[in-house]
Amino acid sequence: DLPIALNCGVFDPYTEPPCLGIAHDGDTWIAVFVNGYASRSLDNGVTWTALPRGLGNYNALWNSVAAKDGTWVVVGSAGYASGSTDNGDTWTALTKGLNCGSATTPFSSVAVSGSGPGAVWVAVSGSSPSAAYAAMSPNNGADWTALPRGLGGTIPMYWRDVAAHSSTFIVCGE
Repeated sequence: DLPIALNCGVFDPYTEPPCLGIAHDGDTWIAVFVNGYASRSLDNGVTWTALPRGLGNYNALWNSVAAKDGTWVVVGSAGYASGSTDNGDTWTALTKGLNCGSATTPFSSVAVSGSGPGAVWVAVSGSSPSAAYAAMSPNNGADWTALPRGLGGTIPMYWRDVAAHSSTFIVCGE
């Protein structure tokens, strides 16, 4: 049996926050929850411990997490994003809005492709067509720049998720 909310810091089963994202890198797993909660397993999900609430952004409501080679990025509401380069031991707030064109866009998903210092990260948002932003980091999350609104389509979309394989990113939405 897994512990309530994976020991994210809330222990009341009646107020258990929903898990909105989970990712792994080797035997390390990180799950993110509403209200800035997160937990980590270093033993392939056998045991879980709470991470500092907010992961460097106390007001964040996390929606998605991705990892590659010990580097982690979480994205969430109101443009919040945080990163870790030491397998989740410490976290740093990233530029609010990831330079996408809106500092308060609610990010819905993040994905990574490649490895090492050249890993490419993409984050997308989309609570409405007017909030359909995307950002990319070509250097393992160190710097972020905006991608074209609508990602080459004729109109901005509601971006819901992004996935990566090799050098390809696929974004889906409405």
